[in-house]
Amino acid sequence: MSALLRNARFRIMGLLALLLQVGGASDLTAQGLPPARVQEKVQLLQTRCGERLSAATRQSIAETATVDVHSHTFNLGFLPLEEILYRYRLPEDVARPIAALLLRLTDKTPLAGPPRDDIADPMESFVGRLTPADLAELARQERALEKAAARDSSPAEVGFTEALEEAAQNDPALARLSPDDRRRVTLLLQVVDRAGRGEDSSESRREIAEMKLTEASPEAIAGRARGFLRMAALLTLREDRVVKKLEADFPVVDLFVHHMMDLDNVYHGASSFDLDERLRRVQQLGAIAGDRIRFSVAYDPFRRQGALEHVKAGIAAGAVAIKFYPPSGYRPSASPLPWKPTSGSSHFPWVYLPVSARSHQKTQWDWRYAPGIDVVRKRIDDLVALSLEKDVPIFSHHTPQGFEAMGEEGKARLNYGKLMADPIFWEPVLRLHPRLRLVLAHSGGGDSWFGGQAWEGSFDQHAYQLCVSYPNVYCDFGMSSEVLTSRGRSAFRRKLEELGALCSGAQCGQPGRPKYDIRDKLLYGSDWHMVSQIKRYQDLVCGFGEVLSGGALEGWAPAFFGDNARRAMRLQH
Repeated sequence: MSALLRNARFRIMGLLALLLQVGGASDLTAQGLPPARVQEKVQLLQTRCGERLSAATRQSIAETATVDVHSHTFNLGFLPLEEILYRYRLPEDVARPIAALLLRLTDKTPLAGPPRDDIADPMESFVGRLTPADLAELARQERALEKAAARDSSPAEVGFTEALEEAAQNDPALARLSPDDRRRVTLLLQVVDRAGRGEDSSESRREIAEMKLTEASPEAIAGRARGFLRMAALLTLREDRVVKKLEADFPVVDLFVHHMMDLDNVYHGASSFDLDERLRRVQQLGAIAGDRIRFSVAYDPFRRQGALEHVKAGIAAGAVAIKFYPPSGYRPSASPLPWKPTSGSSHFPWVYLPVSARSHQKTQWDWRYAPGIDVVRKRIDDLVALSLEKDVPIFSHHTPQGFEAMGEEGKARLNYGKLMADPIFWEPVLRLHPRLRLVLAHSGGGDSWFGGQAWEGSFDQHAYQLCVSYPNVYCDFGMSSEVLTSRGRSAFRRKLEELGALCSGAQCGQPGRPKYDIRDKLLYGSDWHMVSQIKRYQDLVCGFGEVLSGGALEGWAPAFFGDNARRAMRLQH
């Protein structure tokens, strides 16, 4: 008990020190949860987590207004879908009809009216919206679907396709279709996944293929493949249906922050909804969901002069953060002019780079960088100035890969994640503006936080360094699927204990010590719906809670699950 009290005292001292630096007691103000809600959460945590949480941690999470700072509620109507498909090397004769079909199947009806259906299960909803005309169109586009879903004929790719086909056969909704229709729908959902999740989907494809080619149990393979397909179906639901699924998946969470999309100018295309309509729908979604939803407004410097005006409109509409996405092809400081797509590549054979897809990639590059890289940098400087003026945090994506505007081609042509998304690129900005509010989404990617790669020099270490050096910089752990494994939890606990010992209470700021305790800078996030294709993804809260149960980390669950988020984003909940 004495260790718990000592940790609590150090935590309070650290929070007070931060409060004095950022100013404004309202940052830490949180309405107490009603007793009935606390009891409901206690029961949910007991049911979902069992004895994995200490009694003290279970009770403290229940009493904390739990915040998920990183979720998504968009569907395919928010993406310039056809143009994104060119990024994944699909030719025009494939990308155009497939994008048109997918957008027709996506529920884009006005939020003021009822959705097309009231089915909570994404696959049931998707299959229920397929008309005979849609199935006939799928049959006409069968060859295009095959070309779109296939990368090569390697054993891994064959294993992946077989796993999906087997999962589709056993899915209750898909099983109602004829074998031919079921196969075509499965191919279509593969395309949705690639367009909606980028390189993250390639990682999932490899994992499923490796499971198929090893001695993994059929149940494990089928579960992962089924999650892959259902994640794709989820992207066709209307946003209010997406929110209902989000709330059902994470009933312990009291407040979700969802992040808007603005990729039209990244890919030189157009989404189904223009910017004004996106903001209207976001506001309507908040009204429907009550006080459980907040949003961040997306920023895209390639939108030219309209970029900052859109952010201002979003803040006026209630945005609690500004989404900043370096894998689109920019970064906060010393932004380089990235490599330009050419007609061919020594890395990829010509047949792997269709002429029409490469032509669109070149057009996209020209649109992004035609004004000059210095103009892009100036727009980012203006965004930082607005963030400081409004005291609204920038929520910046940082992993070496993800939903990137350009992938890697050979050793000399880095993907935009590696080229643009290192957290360390914020350091020159923070030296000039040390009080800037900044959330580093994914905390660098997680490989080193969870023991998968070396710590020194990693994106993760760079994220840590910024968090413990500047008062208003925080690390979000969205898409940290490693915490779903015992090995990942053990590695994360060891890392937090190691880093926490470097700065605790009065030690912080002493010579040779970090200025801030990293445990005061960590935020819970799910990255839903992106994480929803991972097996047991609903276990995220339990996984993180287990890490924070017992030992030196006991007592830190309220900070991780809510207190730090309210301070970082000035939330009132």
